[in-house]
Amino acid sequence: MSNPGKKTPLKFVHHPDSFFGWQLLYNSVRHSLCKNSDMLIVLAHFLFTKQYNFRIVNADAETIEGKEDPQPATLRQLASSNDKRSELLPEDWNQDAQKYALHYMDDANQRYVLLAKLTRNDLVINLQNSTSKRMSITCLQPKSLVCCIHSPSISHTIPDAKSILMQLRRDLVDPVVHGIRKPNPITYPNQSQTIGEDETDNKSESLYSLRESDAEPEQSKSNTTMAVYKSLKSVTSLDSV
Repeated sequence: MSNPGKKTPLKFVHHPDSFFGWQLLYNSVRHSLCKNSDMLIVLAHFLFTKQYNFRIVNADAETIEGKEDPQPATLRQLASSNDKRSELLPEDWNQDAQKYALHYMDDANQRYVLLAKLTRNDLVINLQNSTSKRMSITCLQPKSLVCCIHSPSISHTIPDAKSILMQLRRDLVDPVVHGIRKPNPITYPNQSQTIGEDETDNKSESLYSLRESDAEPEQSKSNTTMAVYKSLKSVTSLDSV
C-alpha cells in the first residue's frame, strides 16, 4: 500500500525518440543563438526539461542565494509562490559572452542551479541541487562538438548529441538528482568531476559560498581535475550569476 505522505522519487522519463521536441526547442531560441557553446547549453536544457521534468524558474537572489543556509520551508514557500515555470529558456539566457546561469525546479520542488563558464577551448558546466548541496562538474568542447548553429537538425548541428546526452546524464544530472556517483573518471568528450557532501570542507556549504573559499583540492587530484576546479571557481566568483 502506498503512503500518501511519502514523496515519490524523481524518475527518468523515457521517450521512444530521445530527441522528441528538439525542433520546437530549437525554433524557440534560433534567433538568439550566437556561438557554439549556446548549442550545448540548449542541449543540456533539453535533457533537463524533457527527460527529468525540470522547469525554468525565476531566480530570487534575496530569497534563496542571499541566505547562507536556506531552509526547506523557504524553498517550499518560493515554490508555491512561483507560478511561472517554463520549458523555454528565458530571453536573456545567453546575454553574457562567457557565462550562463539558469535556475530550475523539478516536480518535487527541489531547486537546481546550472552555472557554465566558457574558457578558451572548454565549456565548464556545473549543476547544484540547492537543497541537498550535491554538486557536479563536467567539461565539453564546443569547437569540436558543434558543427553549426543554424540548422534545426540535431544530426547536423551536434553529430555526437547522443553521446553528449549520455555524458550529461551520467556525470552532471544523475549525481545531483539521484546521488549516483561515477565508478570511473569520464573519458569522453572530456574530464568530469562530481563533488558530494562528503567531499567538501563543509557539508552545508552551498555553491555560492565558494566565492569566499580558498580551499583547494587535494594534491592527489589530476591536473585536468585541478583545471576544471579552477574554472568552476572562476564561475562562482562572478558577482552576477
